[in-house]
Amino acid sequence: AGLRREIREETGITDVEILSITMVDNWEFRGALMYGVYFLCRTVATDVRISDEHTAYRWVSKDDDLDKIEFWHGNLRMLTARALAMSRGPEI
Repeated sequence: AGLRREIREETGITDVEILSITMVDNWEFRGALMYGVYFLCRTVATDVRISDEHTAYRWVSKDDDLDKIEFWHGNLRMLTARALAMSRGPEI
């Protein structure tokens, strides 16, 4: 329920399927210990209304060259690649 509420508050998306946890991380930011849990989710929604806490968003697909996309945090490129690989299923 907490993740669905956060997604709704941050994006306006209410129809979301939570697939899995992709990573758990912690770091220090401005003297505070931060803790992040990253999830792989799926939605058919395309209308996104980001909250005031964000400045931009971008949908990505397996066809995007992630090396050409600017990410605000280095781990996000890796997490996005992992999520896209998971969404395709196992490589055979």
